Amino acid sequence: MSNKTEEIEKIRRLREVARRKEMEKKLSIICDLSRDLSLSLDIDKIANITVDVMRKVLEFDTSFFLLLEDKELNIVAASGFKEDVVGKKFLLDAKKGIIPWVAREGKSHLTNNTEKDDLFINIVGDFETKSEICVPLKIKDKVIGVLNAESERYNAFNEKDLKLLETLASQAAIAIENARLFKKLRESEERYRNLFENARDVIITFDLKGNVISVNKAIAEHGYRKDELIGKNMLKFVPKKYWPKLLKELAKIARGNSIEGEIEIITPKGEKISEYKSNPIRRGEKIVGFQTILRDITEQKRAEEILRKSKEKIEKLHNIATRLESLHSEEEVYELTIKTAKEILDFDRDTIFILEGDHLKIKATTEKGLSKDQRISIYRGIAGKTYRTAKSYLIEDVTRDKNARPSDERVRSAISIPIGNIGVFQAESLQVNAFTEEDRKLGELLISHVAEVLKRIRFEKTLKESEEKYRTTIESAPYGIAVLDQDGNFLIANSQLEKITGYTMKEIPDLETWFEKMYPDKKYRELI
Repeated sequence: MSNKTEEIEKIRRLREVARRKEMEKKLSIICDLSRDLSLSLDIDKIANITVDVMRKVLEFDTSFFLLLEDKELNIVAASGFKEDVVGKKFLLDAKKGIIPWVAREGKSHLTNNTEKDDLFINIVGDFETKSEICVPLKIKDKVIGVLNAESERYNAFNEKDLKLLETLASQAAIAIENARLFKKLRESEERYRNLFENARDVIITFDLKGNVISVNKAIAEHGYRKDELIGKNMLKFVPKKYWPKLLKELAKIARGNSIEGEIEIITPKGEKISEYKSNPIRRGEKIVGFQTILRDITEQKRAEEILRKSKEKIEKLHNIATRLESLHSEEEVYELTIKTAKEILDFDRDTIFILEGDHLKIKATTEKGLSKDQRISIYRGIAGKTYRTAKSYLIEDVTRDKNARPSDERVRSAISIPIGNIGVFQAESLQVNAFTEEDRKLGELLISHVAEVLKRIRFEKTLKESEEKYRTTIESAPYGIAVLDQDGNFLIANSQLEKITGYTMKEIPDLETWFEKMYPDKKYRELI
């Protein structure tokens, strides 16, 4: 009897080991997904990568990846269908259907018997669905899409499958939002470049020493080529009598002030009198240079330029395991990551290093003896190796690892995980063999979320700077500028336009109203 009991226990343990290995395998696949998604900013590619991973971690007959657009759920990627279903749509407000319900409610749904599920309706595919699992793609509290999988078998899915699919959805949602942000950033920069290059007046950007960084093609009208100005100091192009004045104004700009005036410019075509206005260029709260618009007032002269800087804070999204999505700064991410990691891994201390130059600087730590000003070279220690190789390391015994240089000689084991190309996360224990492979995979999953959130915060920061450049150029123009949408509504109008017309955007919100104000006579309006 004892032998039989031992045999049963042995079988139970073997099954448990098999389950753990299978879960580790799935976690590894999900971690690989994080790396793949972080390398792509193409929405279709992100969708197809996600569907491919769904096929590896779930057993299903069909699946698809849907994005919400204008109250419709559009299939972006799919697997298991005989016909091409990409491009097909679900109405968000449909009375029946698990997919529309999940998108509306923002909640996951699992059914292992569709015949008993009042929400179920078979819309896509020519097979009989018996089980279905569906989770929302969410950024903060906003649903942006849905992941769905179906099976012809009853009881095909369980709660672990649901959790895995929710994890996939969280990573995919962050990647999709990053791709959208990147697209918006490129469009914003393109708008700025077009406005910068096609402006009729000369636009020059300088560093705080007065050296030319860039200049638009309008400079050719003054007889210069771009390469004749870039890298040169502004004093080279004005008579010496203006130097003291310009140096004083440069100091004012460095303090955040705008300046304007008239000045003589030395050009190959002779001296020209130009009207100028200079405004500081900011990155966050730091002034890094200034932008100057030059207008040849020997030919015409416009009214005084007025700069109106509009600072818009781009909402900082994303979180790790829901909470990180609500944070708004890198420092908050660091601190919450430290706390969140403790809930997942059993360790004595953890530290976050962020790359600064060729060093990793401590940004957050639970070790009391470590200073946040401490820096280590990326060519030293496990942290440096982790960053250089972009690989995670599980050190069972630091005394046997030649790269290990723990700050505390009592440390015996550690996990070191790269935070994308941003930095390194390390967890340490005073016990030998304190961590398992499963700990490493869980840590990688957590840190992959951190990396995506930090990337998004930095994307948002770059986008904000681009929009500030765009708005600065519009507002600094000496003539009226307005940007309209395809329906003729004013999106942006500079104060020069308001000064010329005598009306504000509230008084002339669209092109039709503008014509009515500018040309009160209806018959005359019809003629023009």
